[in-house]
Amino acid sequence: MGLVCASAFVATVSQAQTIGMESASENSVLGMLPQAMAPYWAKSGINIQLALNQTLTKSLLKIALGKPDSAVVPPLAYEDFQKGTGPYAKIADKTKSIAGNVRALFAIPGSYYHAITSVKSGIKSWPEAKGKRVYRTIVTGSGEWSI
Repeated sequence: MGLVCASAFVATVSQAQTIGMESASENSVLGMLPQAMAPYWAKSGINIQLALNQTLTKSLLKIALGKPDSAVVPPLAYEDFQKGTGPYAKIADKTKSIAGNVRALFAIPGSYYHAITSVKSGIKSWPEAKGKRVYRTIVTGSGEWSI
């Protein structure tokens, strides 16, 4: 599964800009990527003002409303935002109407994600999960430690 850098900005190399970017915890893949990329972006005239430990589903909503400029966002959140589903279901009309304010700039490989089951489930392998109910969620906040 990859990640998407969503943004409401377009930067040109000829003009130095300070761009606000939100991401997850500093030692998660989502937080490490913009920290690692910041020096390279700076060489292109883009200075990143990074706000870490953010809830990225909220960051996506804030981008569409004009602040911050960008965030590293899970692709499923971006898809849910456009459709008004998942964490955006209660505000579907609003997210669908402002989804055009957000652009995916690029996708990056995130990391390996681990499927986790309860010991009580008895599931010890993928084949044992066949026919069972599986719940998908967008991990936020301290849950980022699980990747």
